[in-house]
Amino acid sequence: MKSLLTALLLSVTTLIAATPAKTNKPLTSETDYAGIVTVVSDTSISLKGEQGTRVFQIHPGTLYGSRGKGKLTDFPVGTLAIVSFSKDGAARKAENIHKPRKNSKVAKAFAEKAGK
Repeated sequence: MKSLLTALLLSVTTLIAATPAKTNKPLTSETDYAGIVTVVSDTSISLKGEQGTRVFQIHPGTLYGSRGKGKLTDFPVGTLAIVSFSKDGAARKAENIHKPRKNSKVAKAFAEKAGK
């Protein structure tokens, strides 16, 4: 009986140790960044998000809006936006700047922060 109890206890301990800990997943993928627009110019856009303020370089191929039919002026300071970017050395190049869907986890997370 004692050996059966010991084996059961070892099994439970092993199962608990093998269960991955919950982690806080980022709101977006590693090549997307969500935040509130803090600065906009013809050459760059800055967003304040989960990991601080990040600057993205705007280039002739940058697309605006979910279908690429928008324009830079659609993203004034104070707008919640997502920048899909590529890295060019140390610089981050904005490939697409768009607004999150209203019920997305990004929109909900920023609405929750604003409500606090």
